[in-house]
Amino acid sequence: MPTFDNENQVKYSKENRPFVSVSKGGQLLPEVLQVIDIVAKHQLTLETGHSSAGMDTDHSGSRRRGVQHIVVTHAMAPEIE
Repeated sequence: MPTFDNENQVKYSKENRPFVSVSKGGQLLPEVLQVIDIVAKHQLTLETGHSSAGMDTDHSGSRRRGVQHIVVTHAMAPEIE
């Protein structure tokens, strides 16, 4: 998942630049779910990037979608909306 270009990171840093959204209204976007499904299918490791702490715990059901390995990074940043 995105790091420095993550929407939460850009808003948290109070920067005015383009960003990548991974969720809307607390739900992961369909294209992010597609990536998660690919990670699960090929037994890859999902890295959460600079998502908010609320999204990082289980990355909204990644385990239920079959992801076996998740690296959670920078989960201390508050969710900014």
